[in-house]
Amino acid sequence: DRVVARGSDVRIRVHVSSPSAVASPNRPVAVPRNVWCRWTTSTGATDRRLMERTVDGSAYTTTWPEVLEGFQFHVDADGSLSRTHSVRVVEPPAVTGLALNIVPPGYTGQSPRTTDAVVGDVRVLAGSRLTWRLQFNKPIRDANLKLLSSPRPTSLAGNLAADGLSATVELEVQSGGTLLVELTDRDGLHRDDQTYRRLVILDDQPPTLALSGNDRPTAVRPTDAITVRTEAADDFGLGSLELVLQVDPDTQDRQQVDPDRLTGRRAVEHFTIDLSKFELPNGARLTYRVRVTDNRDRPAPNETFSAPRVLLIDPNAQPPDLADIVARQKDTRVRIELARSQSLAARTTLETTRGQVLQALKNQSTFAGNNVIRKTGADLRDLAGQVDTLARLFATQPLWQPLAPATDRIARTLIPAAAGRLEPALEAALADKATRLGQSDDDLAQVISAFDQLLVDFDRIATLERDLLELDRLAHRTARLADDVEGLSTLVGDGDVGETKIEVNQRRDEFQRRKQDLVKRHDGLENQLGGLLKRRPEVTEAARQAQLARLRQLGLRARELSTPQRGLGTELAAETEAPPARKKKSDAPAPDPTATPLGRQQELARQATAQALEIAAQLGTAADAARDAAAFARAAAGTARQLLAGRIQQASEQATTTAQLAATAATSLEKATEAQPDPVLIRRARDLANRQSTDARMLAATANSAAGRRGVRTVSQQAISASTDLIVRGLQDTAGQLIAPPVELPMKGKQAAQAQATALSGREHMDKVRDGLDASTFKPAATAANDAADQLEQTARLALAAGNATDRPETPVPERVGEQVTSAVKQLQQSRQSLDQTRFDDPSKQANRPGQKPGAKNGNGKGGKGKSAGGKSNAKGGKSGQKSGGTPKPGQKNGQLSKTASQLRKAARQLARAAKNLQPGQADPNKAAPPPGKKDPNAKDNSGNAGTGSSMSSELKRLEAELARLSGRSWGRLPGTLKTEILQAARRDPNGDYAQLIRFYFEEISRSARQRSDTPTP
Repeated sequence: DRVVARGSDVRIRVHVSSPSAVASPNRPVAVPRNVWCRWTTSTGATDRRLMERTVDGSAYTTTWPEVLEGFQFHVDADGSLSRTHSVRVVEPPAVTGLALNIVPPGYTGQSPRTTDAVVGDVRVLAGSRLTWRLQFNKPIRDANLKLLSSPRPTSLAGNLAADGLSATVELEVQSGGTLLVELTDRDGLHRDDQTYRRLVILDDQPPTLALSGNDRPTAVRPTDAITVRTEAADDFGLGSLELVLQVDPDTQDRQQVDPDRLTGRRAVEHFTIDLSKFELPNGARLTYRVRVTDNRDRPAPNETFSAPRVLLIDPNAQPPDLADIVARQKDTRVRIELARSQSLAARTTLETTRGQVLQALKNQSTFAGNNVIRKTGADLRDLAGQVDTLARLFATQPLWQPLAPATDRIARTLIPAAAGRLEPALEAALADKATRLGQSDDDLAQVISAFDQLLVDFDRIATLERDLLELDRLAHRTARLADDVEGLSTLVGDGDVGETKIEVNQRRDEFQRRKQDLVKRHDGLENQLGGLLKRRPEVTEAARQAQLARLRQLGLRARELSTPQRGLGTELAAETEAPPARKKKSDAPAPDPTATPLGRQQELARQATAQALEIAAQLGTAADAARDAAAFARAAAGTARQLLAGRIQQASEQATTTAQLAATAATSLEKATEAQPDPVLIRRARDLANRQSTDARMLAATANSAAGRRGVRTVSQQAISASTDLIVRGLQDTAGQLIAPPVELPMKGKQAAQAQATALSGREHMDKVRDGLDASTFKPAATAANDAADQLEQTARLALAAGNATDRPETPVPERVGEQVTSAVKQLQQSRQSLDQTRFDDPSKQANRPGQKPGAKNGNGKGGKGKSAGGKSNAKGGKSGQKSGGTPKPGQKNGQLSKTASQLRKAARQLARAAKNLQPGQADPNKAAPPPGKKDPNAKDNSGNAGTGSSMSSELKRLEAELARLSGRSWGRLPGTLKTEILQAARRDPNGDYAQLIRFYFEEISRSARQRSDTPTP
């Protein structure tokens, strides 16, 4: 009896033997003549089959192929019958469903995922937790998942459900291979699922490292600071990043990045190797390498080491990064020289072609060189594109920006002019052709001359750039000196309890020795920075021009303030109705700017300006909503200016008009359909319109009240006075900067001081205006207001004259770099004085030495009870002392040493900023004005009050500038002149390349509509 799978073959084998009673070795078994197999199916059908005898004659066999139903059978051997056997047919065990749940390792941050109907390759990360869920067609007794991996297959027993219809297999994978499902049902039938499945393991790759520079040994100076830019990346995350410096066999220095900063898959770190702290001898050899690990937790993190790099100490070595900068400069210069040689080649070609034209004209023969002219024109347009790329490159590098205009002129004016004469020359008569070629030759002569001057300027700035590399090294050395100065505080003051006199003397001697060393290092720093300024006067000149530019700016602001000041005087002189005098003087401005009509209107103007710019950015400046919003912003600023000048009635009338414009702007924005504006912007516009309408009504009521008019004019005078105070302080500071070294422009400083004194005199007249307003004596107040306006105008004239820089030499160094370097010079001078004043045993200037126990003598003759000279305990709830020689706590005062260290750190920061501001990609301070600062006359005053005289002018300038930048651009629409030239050129050369021609009209296409048409724009 047996159970077989449906569709499988069933084979039986019959052995015939004699009954045991008659069996005998001497009596062989009689061989049956016929052996029949007779069967009956489960449906009742019967049949028989003659069985075949095996070759050796020992048995009889037969096979039922692909059995689909069960049956019973017996064997008939010449009448000898076997018993009846039963064959039961069942479905074979099979997998009906297979789902895979993949849980990647936790450190990857990936979410679990489920894959159904798993067939083919399954790719998972090593260390993933896999859960296989198998579904069967019938109850199963055993289910195994076999992983045919090398070197030895692995069989994983499934966890069967109670009904045997499903099973799960769980494993954490580290290796892959072919998958095989082995099934055994409860009838004992075994089957291997032959569906192709393969587990492919994806290994977590080690992180990658990229370091700046190269792996060759590098000669460096013993005081250099080497910056190593390191970029690390990993497919899932970074665990650690460090630079390991092997100074000698016994000294190793590590710089580790804070793991909290390694939050992503990529990190960029600038490691700085400060060689000055190691006191390295000439010929010393250092080795460093960078190590990075990923965040894999099991079996261990992957790690990557950079190739070891060797630093060779040589006092005569070039500064760090010089090789990279020299290579960049060389590449740029080669590009300029190549452009010049191409211009020269084009000129030579045109000279030859012109000679051929003249020869053809003389011989009255045909000229066949138009293709040469056409190709030369195309080459020139290509050349212009290359030079234009150079101009853009110069524009991104602060130190090289002075070369950008000259390079741009070559690319967009000179070369296009030469190329532009060639197109008409193609169809011109021979005489005209020769003339045009001659003119183009003259243009190219200018191009070559411009290239020659560009190369001269390039070499000058290249030398300057190489010299200014010293700034970064000086910054690191200054920061290191600051740390060592602060470390000197461990030796000053009283010692620990029980310290002997010999120990005190030893500590004093060590203090003096280290102080002398610090003074020597400080003098070396000052001398090197001073030497740099002497070699490169362009740096000092940049600082001078920065101060002169500030003078001009202050002069312009004073001039702007004089207008509302004079207007206020005119209005006071015309006022006929005087309210009762105030009992209390109005010295301080209102704490809340929105409590005054002027403050509210100025804030409305600012918000209206921001709204106009946002609408223009969203809808375009040609949209009606943008135009209406700009008109509202202008009117709001105009109303604020009328209030500032004390013209209450005019301001009230203009406020009414402004409210109408605000309502129109809000309605236009609500009706905008071409580009749907932001709903929040619509609500803001309506809110602004409502506020402007409310303020207009309030201002109308104020204008009809004498007391109200006086209140508005008082606030206006306070606003002008506050702005004048800022100008006075600015002029005073600028005068001091101009007189003091290293700027040292005493005549300019004297003029700035005169302007400051004049502004201060005007400020005194403004106080008289305020007093007159309080007392309701308007005539004297009007006189004082006009006097104040006169003083402001005189201040403007003096400041503008002093700030005139037309006679100053040009400098490529950005102004802010010059300011930062000269500021560092002053900080170093001050720190040197502070360092000289340090004393070992001067308790009035030195705090307790770190480690001094509470209660020890502190030099003032008083005990402590756990208190220092400051009177407060050094510790809270912990040990009252620190180890002798420890580092001072943050914020602990250290007298002159702390002051010296602070000044040195300021100098180091200024030098580091100056070095950074010379790098490519930094904004040009001469072209990109920073926003108003806290004490800027264009900003609110120090109390947060609106009311500066020039703030509305600045808002209007910003509005107009931004609207001009965002003005409607006809992208894709060619100007008529360009279209005509392209059509003409296409008829001459159907296969010509006109991309360069189009590109040179790019500026024309992108100009504002105001410049290209008579239609006004906002």
